Amino acid sequence: MSEYFLECAFLVPIRRDSRFSDGELHSTAAWDWLESELWVRYRGRTRPLELCDGVYADKSGNAVQDLSRKYFIALREEQIDDLRELLREAKGVFYQECFYLSVRGHVEFVD
Repeated sequence: MSEYFLECAFLVPIRRDSRFSDGELHSTAAWDWLESELWVRYRGRTRPLELCDGVYADKSGNAVQDLSRKYFIALREEQIDDLRELLREAKGVFYQECFYLSVRGHVEFVD
């Protein structure tokens, strides 16, 4: 019998949040850190080459438009909290208020 995994997806905007930082593109070092963490922790990931275009209301109700990289990973149920912790760590690396995370179609914002 094969092991059971949950599909997890999360978005990482390609720019630092202009409310917390300068709104510039992320450094290669930031992307390398994320890729390394995904490999060390989960031994894989999938990332489409195209960017995702999105718009959302920030906490003050203003429209924010961004482009994001989307990552997919297959995790066991007991690994989901570790992914949340990784995204909390990534907030400091990518200067983001929170990250969009979808686990088996259930969406949450990890802050």
